[in-house]
Amino acid sequence: MGFNKKNQKGIVILTNSVHELDPVGFAYLTGNLSKIKLTKPVVLSTESLQKLNGNFELTPNFIMTITDQDQQLFLQATGQQKVLFTALSETEFVNKTVQAKIVFELNKNGEAESLTLHQGGQVMKAKKLTPENN
Repeated sequence: MGFNKKNQKGIVILTNSVHELDPVGFAYLTGNLSKIKLTKPVVLSTESLQKLNGNFELTPNFIMTITDQDQQLFLQATGQQKVLFTALSETEFVNKTVQAKIVFELNKNGEAESLTLHQGGQVMKAKKLTPENN
């Protein structure tokens, strides 16, 4: 939801998607809707995806395991099936079926050290477990 007092424009966007629509709303309010660029899936190298692999602890009893296979990224949470996530960038991935987005935070070597899960209106951060903590 937004309002531009100067332009006397307001907008409310309702969505059933993991894709954020803030850029669309902002573009409308500033009169730049024709310039909006929607995010499209990208293909990442195996090397880039492997730097994201690991176990990420959301809570002590809920671990998300990130793996890659055939240039695709998968997430398997404790007690759940493995789910394919589509890359939007080197750090941002989505899955429309479970309506979730994950965003990785990388260290200086480009390796994931944590991730943030966006799902069901919640934003939850998970730290990567080290081999001795697995």
